[in-house]
Amino acid sequence: MSINRKVLLKGLQRSLGFQSIFTLDSAWTEAGRYYPICKPKDSELHWCTQRRRGSSISEVSEALKQPSGQQDFFKLLGIDVETFDLDQQDIERKYKKLQTVYHPDRFANASEEEKAFSEEASSLVNSAYSTLKSPLDRAIYLLGRRGIGTNEEKEGIDDPAFLMEVMEAREEIEDLDEPEDLQSLKLQYLRKQSGIIQDLSAAFANGQLEAANEAKIRLRYVIRILQAIDDKL
Repeated sequence: MSINRKVLLKGLQRSLGFQSIFTLDSAWTEAGRYYPICKPKDSELHWCTQRRRGSSISEVSEALKQPSGQQDFFKLLGIDVETFDLDQQDIERKYKKLQTVYHPDRFANASEEEKAFSEEASSLVNSAYSTLKSPLDRAIYLLGRRGIGTNEEKEGIDDPAFLMEVMEAREEIEDLDEPEDLQSLKLQYLRKQSGIIQDLSAAFANGQLEAANEAKIRLRYVIRILQAIDDKL
């Protein structure tokens, strides 16, 4: 069915709230991403719920309605399965795609209500991206959604040898002055970090949540050691 391009432009302008941003050509491009033409719903900026597979535009609007901390970051970014093993490049692509839609700069000429919406949406997308791109934060998020390890202050690790190693590492950092020595120690703990991330991957894949939580705590200690080294360099 043929669609009049000028009619399409007006429909997109009404539905997306970009009256002074969309050109005729860009509106035609947007039509390939969001359909059918929608009308504003109540007083909120409303995105089309019928969309091409893989798009997560409407998920952002839905997530904004949920209480803080209960949003599904995987669904928000268009990731079908909650898993620890993620493609970092894919996460970045999905993040950039959403930010091209929600970034406040796109709403420079919009209403105050729409500007506020874009700021909230952009902030939520940023939170989802920063959480899922970090192995530690991703593990914390996955475990937290399963009610595990929700209180960091009360978390500990029952491994005296590991805790002793951590203490000795911190003392060694204090004693080292030469950048070469600090870099050597950093390389050692980068390898430990990589090994723990592999342990996390295996634990989540096998449904061993307690093992994943222990690995998460170890990873947090190792990351703090690496941060201490970087602070000294």
